[in-house]
Amino acid sequence: MVTSYGSASVCNGQVSLITSLGTNPVRYASSVLRFSSQYSTSSWAAAMATGAPNVYPQYGDASEAWASGPADGTREYLVLRFDNPAPAKRILVWETYNPGAIDSIFVRNPTTNAWVPVYVGTAAAAGSNSRILNINFPQTSFPVRDVRIALNSAAVPGWNEIDAVALSEEAASYQWARNGVDLPAGTTGANGPGLANISTTGAYSVRMTDDAGCTASSAPFNVMADTPPSLSVSPSGSTTICSGGSATLTATATNGTASVAGRGLRFDGTDEQASVPASASLNLSAALTVEAWINPVGTGSTIQSVASKSTQSVNSGYIFPRTDARWDDLSVWLHIGGTWRVFSVPYTAYKGSWHHVAATYDGNLVKIFIDGAKVLEQAQTGAVSTNANGLTLGNQPGYGEYYNGQLDELRLWNVARTEAQVQADYNKTVLATQLGLVAYYRLDEGSGSAFTDFTANANHGTLGSGSTTPAWINNTATIRQGLAYSWTPAAGLNVTAGGAVLANPTATTSYRVRATNVNSGCYTEATVTVNVGGAFTWSGAVSSDWNTPANWACGVVPTANDNISIPAGMTRYPVISANAAVGSITIESGGRLTVTGGTFSVMGQFMNSGLFSQTGGTVAMQGATADDIGGTGNTDFGNLSIGAGGARLMAPVQVHGLLTLAGNLNTNGQMLTLLSNSAGTAAVYNNGGVVQGTATVQRWIDPALNPGAGYRHFAAPVSGSTVVDLSTGSFVPVVNPAYNGATNPGAVTPFPTVFGYDEVRLQPGPSNVFDTGWYSPASLGDALTPGRGYTVQLAPQTVDFVGTLNNGAVNIPLTRGAAAQGWNLVGNPYPSPLDWDQVARPASIDAAAYVYRSTSPYAGGYQSYVNGVGAPGSHLIAMGQGFFVRANSGAPTLALTNSARVTTLENPALNRTQETRPLLALALRLTGGSTAHEDVLYVYQQAGATTGFDGAYDALKLQLNSGQQPTLYQQAGTDALSIQGLPTGNQPLDLPLAVNAAVAGSYTFTPQQLVNFDASAQLWLEDRQTGAWHNLRQGDYAAQLPAGLHPTRFVLHLNAQRPLSSQPNRLTGAALQVYPNPTNGREVTLSAAGLTGHSAELRLVNSLGQVVRQETAPLTGHLLERALPVQQLPAGVYTVQVRTAAGTLTRKLVLN
Repeated sequence: MVTSYGSASVCNGQVSLITSLGTNPVRYASSVLRFSSQYSTSSWAAAMATGAPNVYPQYGDASEAWASGPADGTREYLVLRFDNPAPAKRILVWETYNPGAIDSIFVRNPTTNAWVPVYVGTAAAAGSNSRILNINFPQTSFPVRDVRIALNSAAVPGWNEIDAVALSEEAASYQWARNGVDLPAGTTGANGPGLANISTTGAYSVRMTDDAGCTASSAPFNVMADTPPSLSVSPSGSTTICSGGSATLTATATNGTASVAGRGLRFDGTDEQASVPASASLNLSAALTVEAWINPVGTGSTIQSVASKSTQSVNSGYIFPRTDARWDDLSVWLHIGGTWRVFSVPYTAYKGSWHHVAATYDGNLVKIFIDGAKVLEQAQTGAVSTNANGLTLGNQPGYGEYYNGQLDELRLWNVARTEAQVQADYNKTVLATQLGLVAYYRLDEGSGSAFTDFTANANHGTLGSGSTTPAWINNTATIRQGLAYSWTPAAGLNVTAGGAVLANPTATTSYRVRATNVNSGCYTEATVTVNVGGAFTWSGAVSSDWNTPANWACGVVPTANDNISIPAGMTRYPVISANAAVGSITIESGGRLTVTGGTFSVMGQFMNSGLFSQTGGTVAMQGATADDIGGTGNTDFGNLSIGAGGARLMAPVQVHGLLTLAGNLNTNGQMLTLLSNSAGTAAVYNNGGVVQGTATVQRWIDPALNPGAGYRHFAAPVSGSTVVDLSTGSFVPVVNPAYNGATNPGAVTPFPTVFGYDEVRLQPGPSNVFDTGWYSPASLGDALTPGRGYTVQLAPQTVDFVGTLNNGAVNIPLTRGAAAQGWNLVGNPYPSPLDWDQVARPASIDAAAYVYRSTSPYAGGYQSYVNGVGAPGSHLIAMGQGFFVRANSGAPTLALTNSARVTTLENPALNRTQETRPLLALALRLTGGSTAHEDVLYVYQQAGATTGFDGAYDALKLQLNSGQQPTLYQQAGTDALSIQGLPTGNQPLDLPLAVNAAVAGSYTFTPQQLVNFDASAQLWLEDRQTGAWHNLRQGDYAAQLPAGLHPTRFVLHLNAQRPLSSQPNRLTGAALQVYPNPTNGREVTLSAAGLTGHSAELRLVNSLGQVVRQETAPLTGHLLERALPVQQLPAGVYTVQVRTAAGTLTRKLVLN
């Protein structure tokens, strides 16, 4: 047996080995009889050679050993007496400095009093190391009591020091070996019982022969030459915390000998195996991890098992690593529920070289890893069966599944190691004391038939015998030496192992961390002191900056583990403008906290009984569990983030920014209000969490466009809200279901102020007008259905919706009634803006969205958006906004989901995207009037669009604008378009424009955007009344317009050439419009453009070809606009003719 002095590692040359000195105890010298000289009477005195060794194995000039007076005298001697005289066969001398000077040893015969020589040799230096001189001689015939040791000091320079001398009744000789090779005779101590101060890594063993000639060899003892790791601690030296606070202490070490020159086993794939006796600790059932380094050759049996808890006779347990295809696959076999469950991955690319493989099972998932990377994850449940089998390496007994390859670092755990743990430790050794490690075979023995389990379970193994013995090898696997950290004292630490600990001592404490190289045991220590100051209280001593240490009572800025308070009566109060963190925070009555930027992370409670103000940044509740938000103060958050642990309200809370929910926010019966005002509107981002309970969501009405009463389109962002919730301090909604069936609904009293829209109410015929679809709710208790829109006539103010915040999928069924209108008033159902570009729509729903903008009590207009075209920011449907969409066929469903919600606070004015398509935004307004009362026509080119109406690219003009706002649209056949998508290319296009002037006056056409058209492209605005062709690249065009509709006066020419004045008169491009048509009114309006001459003849011809009305009308330029009375004519189909010298225009007219 071989043991070590201290750790079995060479840490700066301080490790030595020793074996048995014999079966019986040896006798150490008990006193000194005589000596030639001694260095002094105390240090290096002759008496230091008595008793057991107390210097060895240290080497050097040690005062606890005997040294002669002069260093290199001619002869020196030492006479020692031994208690309990007995015959002797051997003497041992512990030489600890400049060994080799002893040239003779004598024992005294007590009968004759003669000195009998037992050793005579030649003095010579024996190396610079300690040794145990081991001298055998024939057994004396007399009991030995006195021994004389003689030295030739001059032969070995320097003091020749002796630590101890012993006699033995047994003879024994020794021979030390490293890695199975005998050490040379010149190696100090090679033929003694001890080997001191080893400096070379290896497996050391000793061969001992007794006086009967019997020889035995020890098991190899592994020694690793190493140096202590380098170690640093952060914070360095010392740190200060407040009372009740904590500090994170982080140790970082690097081992100088990172690579481990390991050994391992080579199995021949024929009959070699190794075994470990059965042990309950090896029954891995509820969870397991098996990992090893393997180097399979790739030949041999098709099926090969590396580690198996299964046998043919008891076929259960687990097997890993294993292959069922000669290492073209890697599999783990688990016996669960009475049958084998097999999980495998390809392995062809890895065979023939060293790789780490691991399999884990946690009762729900099986995972396989190669070199730390997960390559399989598969569901599985149930317990792995247990048995009384041992563990076999290199085979599954009874099946001949012999492994052909190499093995090292086999580890078995009764826990499923995490992916992070496998990744962190796959290429390094680990401590055998880790939780869950039940067997750990480093396989570094290098010789012999035994291999060691380094865990406390002592599941040691034995190699097969004879031809079944696998061979020891030196492997080339890239296995590193691990590092382990330990901290003392334990008081105030959350853990005592690991690179980082949390320290919260109650008093100033110095902590020592030890970083230990796992294989060698070499270690380095460092110390850090945690000073404990006063309480974590704000003082504001030097400024209002939160992150200035001097502003805190104990001179330390709090961290995420510290509970803090902000008291009243301070000269300065804290302002957070950069990232900061606390455990829990209490703002005392009279105290104040302001957040202007950064993220303020709160890991515990947020209690505000003072004044809290947030104008920027984010307050993040990041506790592991649901923490409370409360206090008696008014708590108004800007951006509030709730972490996965959630939070609970203990008092009313308001949010005026973005509420982000990674976890749940439980309102706990308290009022949560999402504010809306002139500064902005709060929004909710459901990022895995929800608001549990009811909330109040505000919708502020901007008075900029209409400061008075007007119709506003709303949608409820909550469930459970009713019409009465639209009430405010100055507004009470009015409903009157009599409106819905009245012949003249405009005359009902009281007149409703809240309407829904149902396009099914529209019927074919002359009454088929858009406004017919409006209806009044039956009562104030009617629900405001999520996803539906409502129009409410009220002045600018704030409306509250109370209920459960809508979240997730909202499906809105649409209709297309008999009148084939298909207009549906829907609404944004979420407490956040909706990005219309992200809404998935079926082809049966037009791509455009239409938002109403009120300009006066009964007037306004619709703003359109489609396919990235529209007013800046119009792709965002505001929270609480109702809007129209159009079903073009069938009864489709508009499906809204969270994926279309905006997850950040948005300012729509900043959301104009970079346009790459040719696009013209042509605005029309009263000259000198407000841009708020303008109307904009968008014309753009995109592949796939046509000159007609395309539901994917175009938006209709839902209604003429009312009030003082003019209307501008493009007349594409029978369709009035507010946004017109056109095909790409340079083909000439003539686009008739219709204009409705709210009042007579001068109107200005302004090209707000004119981008991406080819430089040679012509864009003309033709005024058919004046004959002017205006180049829009040159800016605005103004025209005088009488009040009313002008459907033919203006034409937008794209890529067209302006006609020359020399061209002959003909009705080229002339147009005739008659409206309303059909009609049951008193008159119709004729509008003809592109005419030549000074006058035209008007004729109205009935279906029999009879002229029923005829007159001559003067032209205004090239335009004719005239009212034509029809009240006296019978119903029927008529033809309107406009005759000029250049030709005739006709149009059919239907009188009802």
